[in-house]
Amino acid sequence: MNKRVVLAGLLAPAVFLCALASARAAETTIGLTLNATVGTHAEAGGSVRLPIVPVPMVTLDHREGRFALHLEGVPPIGPVALSNGDATKLSLLDGAVRYAIAPHAWAGIGETIFNQRTTYPGNETQASRVVGGRYELGATLWRSGGRQLDAQVTATPSMHGAITDVFTFSVGPPLTATGSERASLVDAQAAWSATRGRSTLSAGIRWINYSARFGDGSTADQNRILTPFVGWATRI
Repeated sequence: MNKRVVLAGLLAPAVFLCALASARAAETTIGLTLNATVGTHAEAGGSVRLPIVPVPMVTLDHREGRFALHLEGVPPIGPVALSNGDATKLSLLDGAVRYAIAPHAWAGIGETIFNQRTTYPGNETQASRVVGGRYELGATLWRSGGRQLDAQVTATPSMHGAITDVFTFSVGPPLTATGSERASLVDAQAAWSATRGRSTLSAGIRWINYSARFGDGSTADQNRILTPFVGWATRI
């Protein structure tokens, strides 16, 4: 799926919904978090522990009245070498239109795009892109002055994508094979933040469970990651 088409699909309803709330003041915030990867990566052949890598994530939030647009993305990171000899490069883009269902709670719907490229020992390189609908529930659990504690649970239960395997040889042209992949993603986080003036500092923890299978039902990837993070954001 073309990324521009996906972004257009996210932005079009957001612009419409925000226009409905245009009588209220708008607020736009951009931010950056650093996320440490603590967890495991498993395939059919076994599992390995992930190296601790400070993964940057860029965020953009625009709020008007009870509606908000949230976008976040990880630029292409890697290739990161794993202990079994694999080397993986990945990126992430997701976004959602959110609606305040109560003064301190919200629900959102959007999309998640996950790209991965892995080079295996030998002559194989595998690239995949999986896309699926994203569903969010979040709440502010505590607030005092400019400080607050937020929690959010996100599910992308049905992701679909294509896989391309390229095998290179010392003699002759490379061999290319294609296939399909189905996946699901659960993403939960809790974040404490403190706002002073236009800036917000945050810290928290995020738990990610990503599970993917090939078209024949065999295991493709299983990633379980506990991610401490720190962040900074500012109103623009």
